Amino acid sequence: MDLFGPTRIEPISGKMYALVIIDDDTGWSTWVIFLNYKDEALRVFYKFMKLVQNKKCLLIIAVTSDHNGEF
Repeated sequence: MDLFGPTRIEPISGKMYALVIIDDDTGWSTWVIFLNYKDEALRVFYKFMKLVQNKKCLLIIAVTSDHNGEF
């Protein structure tokens, strides 16, 4: 998982930050969630986690990041 921004070029949506989530188990599943502010990341991640756990009937056991201190 990585959180980055603000981007140099403002996107059409106006959302300058992005939360990137990669499924390390498969390596193929990647989600990019665009955010207005960095402080939205935790709330958005919790919603994402609940959605994935309910749809896939899986339990997320661990979350890793690149340890750059974004969170």
